[in-house]
Order: sequence, then structure tokens, then C-alpha cells
Amino acid sequence: MTNEDFFTAWKEVCIQNEQILKNSWYQPTEYTEIIKGGQNKTSIISQIANKIGLLFLNEYYSTDVLFYKRNDVVQNTSKNGTWLDTDGNWLRKIRIAFEHENKIEGIYHEICHLLTISSDLKVVVTYPNHENHIKYVEDCQSILNNYDVDNKEILLILGFRNTNEDILWEGYILSTQKYDII
Repeated sequence: MTNEDFFTAWKEVCIQNEQILKNSWYQPTEYTEIIKGGQNKTSIISQIANKIGLLFLNEYYSTDVLFYKRNDVVQNTSKNGTWLDTDGNWLRKIRIAFEHENKIEGIYHEICHLLTISSDLKVVVTYPNHENHIKYVEDCQSILNNYDVDNKEILLILGFRNTNEDILWEGYILSTQKYDII
């Protein structure tokens, strides 16, 4: 899974659900429920997981959503039977760490949080005003300047409404020295 693949899946699922998203756009709690929605099969996250062939958990390790494969879960088969508590899911590998932030002002915290997570992909979605969004992209990228970790990229997805009230999505790959638009 690449940043481009995830962004394509995100846009396709959001376009299929555009009217639902439009109807709740200005109600943050309802909108977030539509995006994340627990294990709700109609949530945007659930539809994306289905599309990309991954499973997901909400609010795991204080992260909005973690995507994983079935074989990434530790099985209840300890060699010597020492595991007494095997309730829940224990992940050995995180495929995609996903954060959703309704308020653009909180995006910097979410990016720093993603930097602490070992995952194949890191994705954050937020909603700036369209006319001044590049300054946010540049400031988000600056967090990664000279940052020395293995997976240095973060996919930043921005959503906005245009003058016709259509929802537009832009994707940016943030890295240690630059950002690229998808």
C-alpha cells in the first residue's frame, strides 16, 4: 500500500458517500462518527478497510484508527502457556496509522503523534480553509525537517468545500525536506 493508493481509496469512498458527508460537514461530532464510526460497516474507515483488504481498530494506542492484517495479530498460543490475559487484540505490526482532526489547529499534535508510531503508512486528514491551505501544508512539513526516522513520510489529506459546496480533496506527501502534491 502506497500513499497514492490510500489517497485514491479515500477519495473514491468519500465520493461515493459525498451527500452524507455534506449533510454533516458542519457538525463535527456527527461528521467524525461518519468517518470513523467504530466497527460500523457504513463508516468511511470501514469502507476503506474493505476496499484495501485490511482490518482496523479504533482508538488503539491512543490513535484514531490502526489498519492491520489478520496475521499481524498475536494469537492466543503462547509457547509455555504464560499468557493469562489474551482479551482484545495485540498487534505485532501496524500497516497504517490514521488520525482524523476536524480542527486544523490540532493537526500539528496529530503529526507528532504519528511520528512516534512504527507503521508502514502514516495518514492524517484535516479541513483547512481552501484559500490559505498551503501555509498549513508548509508548516506541517516543517515538523519533519531533519527528522531522522525510518518511515519519514506522512500522507496529509485536506478536505474543503468549494463555492458550489462540493467537497474537494487534496493529498500531500510530507517528507523530511519537502512536500509533494499527489
